Amino acid sequence: MTETTYINVLEALVEQEVERQLQTLPVHLQKQVRPIEVITYALNRFQPLYACSSAGVKAQRAKATEIYGDRIQEAVTWGIRAVQQDPLRRFCPLPNEMSTVEQQALNSVRELLNDPNMTWETLSQRLHQKSGGNRNAVQEYAKNFESFDQNLSWQDYKSRQDSLSHQKRNHRNSTRGYPL
Repeated sequence: MTETTYINVLEALVEQEVERQLQTLPVHLQKQVRPIEVITYALNRFQPLYACSSAGVKAQRAKATEIYGDRIQEAVTWGIRAVQQDPLRRFCPLPNEMSTVEQQALNSVRELLNDPNMTWETLSQRLHQKSGGNRNAVQEYAKNFESFDQNLSWQDYKSRQDSLSHQKRNHRNSTRGYPL
């Protein structure tokens, strides 16, 4: 899978409008408004306009300005009103850090693939590379990971899996009826 970059052109337009409108507010009101909340409020009122090339960005920006120009200003104004700090409202931003369970899972996958620099974002690509594009191998990695006991070290788990595979092979071979 090739690495592609794409953007929602509306994001930049909404961010610019939020900055512009916040600068016109009195300072005491500016302190009551979190720009990220206004941005997400406004963006949720529009269909995204994605582009993956310079020409696409230019075309989508022209389309956004033509179709949504006044509506962007309006949505940002509503967003500012909607998200002004209220003592009864609680703002809990999305965490930037992984939970302990997520970090343990990522570390287990890193050990499994022998790739200490792997991230959740690169997991799919690494599985594909590791399997040589073989879908069955990817499914086997996933199956192994699903049955992984986090209390075992990966080496112990792998050793146990190898032993089970060896036992299954020996059992298959011993139960085959070889002609005399």
